[in-house]
Amino acid sequence: MRLPLTLLVLSLTVISAAWAWLGRPKQLPPWPLAAGEKLHCVSYTPFQPGQSPFDAGLIVSPSAIAADLKRLAPLTDCIRTYSAASNGIDAVAAAAESQGLHVLQGAWISRDPIANAAEIDAALAAAKRYPETVKALIAGNEVLLRREQTAAQLAALLRDAKSRSNVPVTYADVWEFWLQNPSLADDVDYLTIHILPYWEDNPVAAEDAAQHVLEITKLVQASFPGKVVMIGEVGWPSAGRMRDAARPSPYNQARVITDVIAATRKAGINANIIEAFDQPWKRRLEGTVGGHWGLFDSYNREPKFEPGRAVSDFRHSGLQALSSVLIAILAYLTAVIAARRLTNPVPAWRWGLGAFNITAGCLLFGLAISPLFDSAFGGGGMARSLALGLMTVFASLQSAAIVTATKPASFASLLGTAPKPTSNLSKFSGLFLMSAALMAITASLTLTFDARYAELPFAVFLAVTIASVCLTIGAPHRITSSANRVAETFTAVLIGMAGLFVAINEGPANWQALLLAASFVVLAAAIAWPLTAARTQAH
Repeated sequence: MRLPLTLLVLSLTVISAAWAWLGRPKQLPPWPLAAGEKLHCVSYTPFQPGQSPFDAGLIVSPSAIAADLKRLAPLTDCIRTYSAASNGIDAVAAAAESQGLHVLQGAWISRDPIANAAEIDAALAAAKRYPETVKALIAGNEVLLRREQTAAQLAALLRDAKSRSNVPVTYADVWEFWLQNPSLADDVDYLTIHILPYWEDNPVAAEDAAQHVLEITKLVQASFPGKVVMIGEVGWPSAGRMRDAARPSPYNQARVITDVIAATRKAGINANIIEAFDQPWKRRLEGTVGGHWGLFDSYNREPKFEPGRAVSDFRHSGLQALSSVLIAILAYLTAVIAARRLTNPVPAWRWGLGAFNITAGCLLFGLAISPLFDSAFGGGGMARSLALGLMTVFASLQSAAIVTATKPASFASLLGTAPKPTSNLSKFSGLFLMSAALMAITASLTLTFDARYAELPFAVFLAVTIASVCLTIGAPHRITSSANRVAETFTAVLIGMAGLFVAINEGPANWQALLLAASFVVLAAAIAWPLTAARTQAH
C-alpha cells in the first residue's frame, strides 16, 4: 500500500498545484473610461433563462425588464433593442425612460410582411410616445445576411419607415453587406454596421480584435463619404469553441471589450457593445458560443468582470479542483481493490502508469466540466454533455485495468459474436473503448457537417486517449487473435480519418482542434494496435 499511497499524494499535489495555476486571475489593461463615464450603448434582449423568442405567447414581465435596466443604468446611457411588438418588449421604452436611458429602438424584419408592418408600426409608436427616450429606429437586423429580404424590398421598407418617423432611421447588418449593397445608404440617416472579430470569415484573435474593428470601420467610412457610421454590434464571447486563433474565454471577452472601448473612443466612433445579458436560448442557433456574449451572466444577472480588475478564465477553479481530487481518490481506490485480488504484486512501473493516467485524466475532467455545462442545452445537449462527462470519469477509472494488466474485451465479445469477457474488469475496459470509439465517431461526424457551431471537446478525448494508450502499453497482455476484430478495424480507420479531417478543416491556429484531432488519431492507433500485434506475432 505504500507505493499507491505515495502516488496518490503526488497526484493530488500535482492536481491542486495545476488548478491553482490555471485559476489565477490575469490583469486587464486599464479601463478607458473615467469615473462616472459610461458605455455609449449596449444591446439588450430581455429573455431570462428558460425563455426565448420562440416561446409562443411568452410575455416577459415589465418588472423583470425594469430590474434589468436598473442594473444597466450605472454602466451605459443607452440600450439597443431588436424588436418592438413581441414578447412584451414594448415595455422597454417606458422602463428606459424611468432610468434615464436612451433607446435605439429595433424593429425585427423577417420574411413575413404582416409581422414586419406590425414591428415598424410599434417602433414608430414608441418613438412618438417617448420622444426624449427613443433616439433612433433600427429597421431590420441582419436581414440581408439571413436572406429574408432583397436589397430592393428592404430599401422600400426603409423609405416607408423614414417617411413616417420622427427620429433618424437606420438599418443594421454585418459590414460586408453594406459594401455589397451601397445603394441602401440613400435610404437611411446613418449606417449601422456589425463587426464581430470572432465571427469573421477569417476569425481574428482577441489581441488583434480592436485594431481589426478600427480598420473595418475606416474602410466603411471611406466607402460611404459623408455618411455617419455607427458600430451597431461589437463584442466577444466568454465561452464556446475556438475558430482559428479566436478563443472565447472570460479574460478574452474582458480584454476585447476594454481594448475596443479605448480604440473607438480615441477614434471618435460610437460603438454599441453586444450584449447586456447572456442569452442561453441562442445556443440552439449558434452552439455554446451564442449564449455567452453578455456583460452580465444570465442566471444571477451579475457582471462577469469588473473593469480594470484581474479576470480568471476559470471562475470556478475551486470546484473544478475539488471534483478532480475526488475522482482521483476514487480511481486510486478502485485500482487498489483490483490489485489486492492478484496473487502476484503489481510492478512499480504499472503503478506509475496508472498514476499518470489518473493524474492526467482528473485534470482533464476539471477542464472539461465548464465547456460541457455551457453546451448542455435542451434534452439532447444535456444527454451528450452527461455522456462525455462520464467518459472522462471512466478514463481515470481505467487505471484498475492498467495496474492489473487486464486485457480489455474485444468489441465482438461485447456484441455477442465472440466468447464473453473473462472478467468484469475486462468487460468494463472493453465497454469503455467501444463507447469512446462511438463517441469519437459521433463527434467527428458533427464536426464534419456542422463545423461552424459544433463544439471541440478536446479535454474529454485527451483523457480518453491517454487511458486508451495506457491500456495498450504492455504489449504481451494486449496481443490477441485478429479474428472477429472487424468492428475495431472499422472504427479505427474512421476515427483516424476524422482526426485528419478536423486538423485540416479547422486550421493550424486552432490548438483546441489540433488537440482533438491528435486525440482521434492516437485513439484510432490504440484501438488498432492489438490487431497489428496479433498479425505480427502470427508471422
